[in-house]
Amino acid sequence: PAAAAVVADPLYADQWHLKNTGQLGGTIGEDVDVEPVWATHKGTGVSIAVVDDGLEIAHEDLASNVAATGQSYNYLNGGSDPTGGEHGTAVGGVVAARDSNGIGGTGAAPRAGLVGYNLLQSLNSLNEADAMTRNGVSVFVSNNSWGAPDGTGHYDASAATWRAAINTGLSAGRNGRGIIYTWAAGNGGAGNVDNS
Repeated sequence: PAAAAVVADPLYADQWHLKNTGQLGGTIGEDVDVEPVWATHKGTGVSIAVVDDGLEIAHEDLASNVAATGQSYNYLNGGSDPTGGEHGTAVGGVVAARDSNGIGGTGAAPRAGLVGYNLLQSLNSLNEADAMTRNGVSVFVSNNSWGAPDGTGHYDASAATWRAAINTGLSAGRNGRGIIYTWAAGNGGAGNVDNS
């Protein structure tokens, strides 16, 4: 096995999802076991889109990983700064907060490039489709923490434009290798009818 990674971030000890040592009463080892992967790859060269309510691209723990100017997109004004999303910024940290900078925590892919889309601030079927294919050549992973409303126990039907965009991303994105789409399993919570 690879040697344990040395992470010089003050909140890493609390990130049980990355390394569960039993903190907070958790079961030791129930985590994503990412440290052996970090020995060879921390996400360098991989671009990840955070499709959410925005991304604070100037956040001190994210800024060094934010992709080149102009790749992020603001659906409210057409600009390249999707700032304003508390949830998207938190997701961006889980995905790719910079490691070993002594600031906060670390992301699962702490050297990956981040792109933010504030889709949820202007959610409609055209914007949904656009967010699934925007920067399709350079985006490797499209992380989506949104979907049907919580608490119903039902899925909403997807729009035909969204399905077509996903198919385009899968067939033509990432230089023909296909964009990898990830979705939240659900935020309904324990005891709720849509608890995942």
